[in-house]
Amino acid sequence: MSTILERVSMNAVHIKSGRWKYMLVSRDDFSGFPETVVLVKLTEKEVEEWFTSELICSYGSPQEVTFDGGIEFGKALKNAVKKEGSRIRVTTSSYPES
Repeated sequence: MSTILERVSMNAVHIKSGRWKYMLVSRDDFSGFPETVVLVKLTEKEVEEWFTSELICSYGSPQEVTFDGGIEFGKALKNAVKKEGSRIRVTTSSYPES
């Protein structure tokens, strides 16, 4: 049985037009509550900084974080997730529901 903010899934969405080129989405698996940020550049460092400064500082550490194997979810994010004591679950980008 899950509780709110126990499991969080993260994904990046590419925006076709406008100033912002990417939207990073974090979604609570239990409630469906999303937290988003729009970015001009989608880098591993930007994702890690948003995770630690916004998600962790606002809501605390989830028990599990799920994301695909994209380069934006690289070593910096994995290290930050481990530092918070959360489990990492990596899916393929073709089948994020797995």
